Amino acid sequence: MLDLINGLSELQIYLLAGGLILQGMLVAVFPEEVIVITMGLLWAQGKVHFLPTLLVIQVCLMPADFWMAFLGNKVGGRLLKRKGVEEALEYVRRYGAWVIFLTRFTPTIRGAVYLAYGISGLSLKKFFKTDYLASCIHIPLLLLIGKHIGETSSSITDAYKKVGITAGAILGTAIVAIIIHERRRRRRLTSGSRPSGS
Repeated sequence: MLDLINGLSELQIYLLAGGLILQGMLVAVFPEEVIVITMGLLWAQGKVHFLPTLLVIQVCLMPADFWMAFLGNKVGGRLLKRKGVEEALEYVRRYGAWVIFLTRFTPTIRGAVYLAYGISGLSLKKFFKTDYLASCIHIPLLLLIGKHIGETSSSITDAYKKVGITAGAILGTAIVAIIIHERRRRRRLTSGSRPSGS
């Protein structure tokens, strides 16, 4: 993998990164955090430049994200007939834009949340605007993390180890946050469903 990237031109690196991100519309080969942090690492090495990298990532990321919300919007009617789906969407409907904004910073659950947003019937235009605004913070932040890794690593192998550790830490933090949130939500539901004392 390292030899492959080292042998590519700047344009080829942009095309590879863009293709991997667009592939997320179907099945993500690599989490986008790994792709973006790696691009930051390549930026530190002078193989790519910040503005074209940011442009390529956002141009490819926005359609991939929008696709899930669009798909949910189109198949939502059928899914809403299933028991329990309506209750699960209530949270998305209540907090709409905030859910999308915060989901941009939460790996592993993005696709499911974007699909739920589409199913909920909320505005796809609002989805796009919110996701784009969040990406204007998220993507540069990941690029800067990757650049920092590249500048503080003793070798390319060391740098890629740090990319893996950083992506794993982001994923682990997201999983812990989701578990804590879900437990709190269940406690609220349980305490809310208990009959009051007579």
